[in-house]
Amino acid sequence: MHVDEFRKLIKNDENAKLEFKREWYKKEEFKSELIKDIFALSNGDIYTINKTAYLIIGIIDDTKKVYDFDKSSIPKLDKLKQQLLQNLNNYAQPEFLGLVLEYIDINDCTVLIISILPRNKLISLSKDLQLKNNTDKKGTTYYRVGEDIKVASPDVIEDYNQAFKKNKKSNSTPIIKYIPGFSLLGFSLIVVVGIYHNNKNEIIFNEPIIKKFPIHVTKHYNVGLVGFGKGECPLPPYKAGNNIVLKMFINSNVPLNKLTPAIIKMNKVYKSNNQSQIFSQQFKLNRGVNNFLITTPTSKGNYILESGFFIKDELNTKIPTFHAIKCPIKVEL
Repeated sequence: MHVDEFRKLIKNDENAKLEFKREWYKKEEFKSELIKDIFALSNGDIYTINKTAYLIIGIIDDTKKVYDFDKSSIPKLDKLKQQLLQNLNNYAQPEFLGLVLEYIDINDCTVLIISILPRNKLISLSKDLQLKNNTDKKGTTYYRVGEDIKVASPDVIEDYNQAFKKNKKSNSTPIIKYIPGFSLLGFSLIVVVGIYHNNKNEIIFNEPIIKKFPIHVTKHYNVGLVGFGKGECPLPPYKAGNNIVLKMFINSNVPLNKLTPAIIKMNKVYKSNNQSQIFSQQFKLNRGVNNFLITTPTSKGNYILESGFFIKDELNTKIPTFHAIKCPIKVEL
């Protein structure tokens, strides 16, 4: 998530898909209250079933000020995500898939954002959940009324089912899937959780989980032997917080209605070679030269700027390809 997008998000009050926490969960809450909170945010309310939910750690609810919370008990993001999904799926019915974890630096503090991707089914408890003061039984379905968590009655669940049916008929039901495969950018194995909204011509996807393989920079978008265009990496220098221009050239004979919007994302590269996504944006694609203005991160370090698109006809295949280029960016202060 880009800093500007984050600032806009926290201007909102807590709601069915947004929760602020000043501190990270205590050890005894990690397998109880956190599960309840994420399930409730995932379900939201019947008016937000196709929206991403956000659990943000490090925000004081009343003032919206960032708070430098204690992170000493939090493992690295990839391990934390693994632990979260394991804990969630011990209690989730059906299986819980769409989760994005990322840190964002703002006002000399680091905030943790857990993004919960939308789905077309309610999440319920697959077994009893022991909480601090009570035990919620198997089959319990949490939802939110504003910032409050409620237990759904049979009538509320039926309202959800009707909303999901209506959403499906409007051709805007998200498609959530794991897509294992190799990118065109070398040998980096990517796992993507993607959500495509047909009526909005919009694709939302999870941060890539990237194995440690060599990365090669390519400057051509190809589908088999058919060339769609090429891209150019921004020219240095890459100063923190400055604007840089990323170019994408789409051939004049390309049917634009066959392509998703341009997807541009930035990953931070750590000393361990692990990567975490810090923002992603979408832009309309035009034939010819597309100039996209990107703001570099405000923190120095090594980053990967990735830009490309999916081909709509491939989204339902087993391994759709993200046709993209990767640009190594070293940001200096």
